[in-house]
Amino acid sequence: MMDKLRVNTGEQGKKAIVVIDAGISTEANLKMITEKGCDYVCVSRSNLKKYSVVEDALPVKVIDNRKREIELIHVQTENSKDKEYYLRVTSPTEALRESSMYSQFMERFEEGLALYT
Repeated sequence: MMDKLRVNTGEQGKKAIVVIDAGISTEANLKMITEKGCDYVCVSRSNLKKYSVVEDALPVKVIDNRKREIELIHVQTENSKDKEYYLRVTSPTEALRESSMYSQFMERFEEGLALYT
């Protein structure tokens, strides 16, 4: 597939950007993509806990296909490699969904505890 991508992307001097799902973004696959001369974008397989916003980074707001706002900003970790570029992605819709999931979890947890009191 990667060899066909190079043929279909046109100009040899330009890099193709491969968008890859976290489920198949193994170290071996990412290495193969870069060895084929491409860059990639994927969800990090690790949950970044300690990161900071890059100095002078400005947030970028985009609208998804459902007309919802998403904010992107460049962040870095203590161990970031030169070629790694991380974005923090936030959206009010996602925050609302996570809050709802947490509320449901707490409700079920409390109901479970009530069975033992």
